[in-house]
Amino acid sequence: MQELTGKHFHTSEQHEEMTEARRERDRKDAEKVLAFFKDYDPFQESNELRNIANGVTGPASANPHLLYEVGVEEVFTYDWLATLLREANKPQLADEIAAVVPKSALESFEEERTVTNVLDGSSLLQRIPGKKGDTFEDIASMYMKHVSKKILNLVVVFDGYKSGPTTKDMTHNRRSKGVFGPKVMFTPTMPLRSKKETYLSNSDNKQNFIDLLCETFKANGIDCVNASADADVMIAKKGIEHARETVTYVIGEDTDLLALLCHYAERGMNDLYFKSSKEDGKCWHINSVAVAVASCPCTLWM
Repeated sequence: MQELTGKHFHTSEQHEEMTEARRERDRKDAEKVLAFFKDYDPFQESNELRNIANGVTGPASANPHLLYEVGVEEVFTYDWLATLLREANKPQLADEIAAVVPKSALESFEEERTVTNVLDGSSLLQRIPGKKGDTFEDIASMYMKHVSKKILNLVVVFDGYKSGPTTKDMTHNRRSKGVFGPKVMFTPTMPLRSKKETYLSNSDNKQNFIDLLCETFKANGIDCVNASADADVMIAKKGIEHARETVTYVIGEDTDLLALLCHYAERGMNDLYFKSSKEDGKCWHINSVAVAVASCPCTLWM
């Protein structure tokens, strides 16, 4: 008909913008923009060099404005061949201990009685995947639901990352497999914009996330403790402390905890167990293990 009459039908840009569908889309887009600037406030008072698009914060030594003045020659004056220390054969130590303790020391007595559970937070951090788009408070809620569903009377102890270099830095570097994420300023409602592993590879990011987890746990009645650095000794001492009052399970995967629990074990305390969170993992009766290894030569620990 348009060809026959020589007339053409078209909609002006102004009319397109007035349709119900277009107005609804514009409303949603405006909400996205407002939500973005709520999380990434460009007018926030800060002396740090920060990318407002992704929250990445540069260190005080960042000097991109001096790129051409400094040049790349200085980069090649640093050693690029740094390697990690040899990893301890912890499974072998656990096997050696298992060989000298009675079979009953590797059994858990599942009786109807009140127990306290002390959980190693470092192993917990790796357990919940988290994916891009999830907000940090949503991820923290996933952790809270995970532990509250599976474990009762819980105390969670996390490593701390505020005190600078620690004895576990080499272990953390090994776990990161060479991936080091930048520092990111975040709010609980901010969505995760990278892989969780990459985000947690930065110690500042990890400490901020642990702080959020502790707040979430405590708000839901779960006791949470954040050590100043490596938490292994604190976990062991917490286990002993609660074993003085009731039957206690320390839950973790690190053989260091087994050795520390044996070291700090006390005569007369209630049953204390060290068990893996894995279904097929061992459950050690520390009271029996400590007595058995005390009579072994020191070479067992070397």
